[in-house]
Amino acid sequence: MDRILNLYIEQISGLLLPMGLRYRGDPCQYLRDAMKMETEGTLQDEIRKIGEAGNRICDLRSSIGNYISAKASEIFPNLYGLVGDISIDLLYHAGGLRRMAFMPAGTIQILGAEKALFRHNTYGSKPPKHGVLFKFPGLSSLPSSGRGKVARIMANKVAIAARADYLGTSVDIAGMKEKIMKAIAAAKSQ
Repeated sequence: MDRILNLYIEQISGLLLPMGLRYRGDPCQYLRDAMKMETEGTLQDEIRKIGEAGNRICDLRSSIGNYISAKASEIFPNLYGLVGDISIDLLYHAGGLRRMAFMPAGTIQILGAEKALFRHNTYGSKPPKHGVLFKFPGLSSLPSSGRGKVARIMANKVAIAARADYLGTSVDIAGMKEKIMKAIAAAKSQ
């Protein structure tokens, strides 16, 4: 949906740019601003139609996202409770909950960094420290020297949560989150 929305914005921005409307990074806000523009004649109707069509795409994107998040919290509550929407990306890259439950933490740590791992294995570049886990709030703002250690701690906790979800049990998510946040705080202070 994001790709569709970005292509839509790319196509209509040429029409709206001469009228003074600039894209600032949020496609849905850009379309809402387009609908509020005051122009003359039939152009106003066309811009309103463009904005309404784009807003329908935005609404569809958010409703699909809400549905997926609700289902995720039902199917894998431990993993979703630990890392939120990142868990969906992790499971996508892992190939499902069962496969992820059997993965070691080191493999979970670099899920999503397959291209970097290929470059490392082929050309000898530096190995990846993290993949999808980089999206976790606080990890991306750490200095690069501390990210790998925190990503490893997170991967350990994610592995435990995935195994608990696979087995249908529950674990102390609050305690695990607290340990991750302490590791992030320690890495920031270094």
